[in-house]
This record gives sequence, C-alpha cells and structure tokens, in this order.
Amino acid sequence: MAQGKHVGHPAAAGFEKETAGPSLRGRRFGDNKVEAIEPSNWRVAGLVAGLAVGKRFPWVELVPYIIAQVVGALAAGGVLYVIASGKDGFSLTGGFASNGYGAHSPGGYSLVACFVAEVVLTFFFLLIIHGATDTRVPGGFAGIAIGLGLTLIHLIGIPVTNLSVNPARSTGPAIFVGGWAVQQLWLFWVAPIVGGALGGLVYNGLFEERK
Repeated sequence: MAQGKHVGHPAAAGFEKETAGPSLRGRRFGDNKVEAIEPSNWRVAGLVAGLAVGKRFPWVELVPYIIAQVVGALAAGGVLYVIASGKDGFSLTGGFASNGYGAHSPGGYSLVACFVAEVVLTFFFLLIIHGATDTRVPGGFAGIAIGLGLTLIHLIGIPVTNLSVNPARSTGPAIFVGGWAVQQLWLFWVAPIVGGALGGLVYNGLFEERK
C-alpha cells in the first residue's frame, strides 16, 4: 500500500516471548477485541534479524520468513504496478517509490548519509519494538508505541531515502523499476539488517530482564 512516496511497508515486527498475565492474542479493551495485537501480524523482514539477535525470534525460521516477505512484497508491487499503469502518462522513471541514494535520493543525499540514516532509524525502531513488547510494560499498548514510532521514522526518512527499514519493502518496487533501483538495492538490505542487529544487541544487552 502506498502512503506518499512509500510503498508496501508493514507496520512492525513481533515476538513469541511468554508474557505475564493474559496473552497478547486478542487482548480486550472493554468488550472490543483487538486482533492487531496478535504478534504474528507484526513481523517484518528488515527487523526480524534484529528480533532474532535480541532473542525474540527463532533463528531457524529467519530465512524462510524473509523469503516469504520478499515474495509478498513482489506480489504487492505487481498489484500496485497494474493499478498505477492503468492511468495515462504513468511512467516508472519517477522511481515507483523505490529507495535510492545520490541522484535517486528524494533530497539528493549521499550514499553515506543514506546508509547512516537507514541504520540509525532501524536501530531506534528496534528499540521501540523491544521496549513496547517487553513483559515488564503494561500490555495492550504496544501497537500505539510501534505505530507512532513508525510514523516518526517515516517523516524523518522519506526525504532522505524514501525510507526502507524493511529490505522486502525495498525489493518489491526496485524489481519493477530495474536499472538504478536494483543497483542501489544492496544498501537497503545491508543497512536495515545492520541497524536491526545493533538494536537487538543493545536492548538485549542493556535492557532485557535477566532471569
């Protein structure tokens, strides 16, 4: 789905850690069941490596999950392409919301600037996810913190790179644009994975509850 220049970005990433008290699945506010709290709805390819590093996601499921995310992103990109190309004057030269650096950065930011932005934004997003889903915090509010955090990093990152944070999100439109978008795709795999892994390491090392 597209918002502004951003295409196909899921909301956040999840975890399978046991929680004290009622399960997060189907937590209720009064009589309203909130299915969005279901952890399996929150996993994202670009962040799941950080969750694995932070011991919130099983390593054995990492590669299959990332493959599934990329397949889903390509399918979503295909649907968006069919819809967008149905309008007269449509062209892929505008980038189709692909991520880019240098001449293909929305604000003309350099490779180094874009790499640092993606690493730092993914890092802080992982900290938000880990903190919001920590067993020590009140249950039922993780979606609010994660959603607002995702909104903030979009506001910061879209002018710089069109914002990735999720390699699958970057891969979908890049495959349709080809050329420069595919050539620059490496950054939007490496930077989110580095940022996610750092976020997982830092939270697990400094803030995770020790048993």
